[in-house]
Amino acid sequence: MYFKPEEPSLWFLGHRLHPDKLMRLASYNTIGDKKTSATEAFLCSQCGLCEQVCIMGLQPWKINKFLKSLLSSNGIKRSNNVKPVEANVYREYRKFPIKRLVTKLGIKKYNVDAPLVDEVQKEFSSVTLMLKQHIGNSAIPKVKVGDKVNRGQVIADIKENTLGSKIHSSIDGIIQEVNNIYIKIKNINFTS
Repeated sequence: MYFKPEEPSLWFLGHRLHPDKLMRLASYNTIGDKKTSATEAFLCSQCGLCEQVCIMGLQPWKINKFLKSLLSSNGIKRSNNVKPVEANVYREYRKFPIKRLVTKLGIKKYNVDAPLVDEVQKEFSSVTLMLKQHIGNSAIPKVKVGDKVNRGQVIADIKENTLGSKIHSSIDGIIQEVNNIYIKIKNINFTS
């Protein structure tokens, strides 16, 4: 089956982004196509994959970043607000191989199986667990000083319909301290 360039099924995710033509704009001050606009740069997520797949080592994402900044500073906003209807039917077969990307990025030596260890070999006299684990909301303590807790027990929870993380006890112990920032647990099995 033949796809004409103007058909949205040609693009991987359906977005009409032409890195090659935007590179021509940077090199020759022309795109060479009346259907392509510099505002396509707004469609670029700047992931940098184009740099990895380019056999010439070009960096279209940097051109797109520059164009987005230039266009925005001149009051030009993203005009291509058309949402893709469908992804390319051959998208699954055109993905960039992860093994090749790992090799090209020079991180192959780190791409090894990490053995998961169920038991921690070191004992701790106490642990301090932060109530805020990421950009979400802080968890709300469900325990108080003096409470006995078991490993895996939920000791802090999040409000319903909010972004956050439940906090589980990592050891068997007794709650030593509770505040708005952390919960400290004393290990009842610790032998010095």
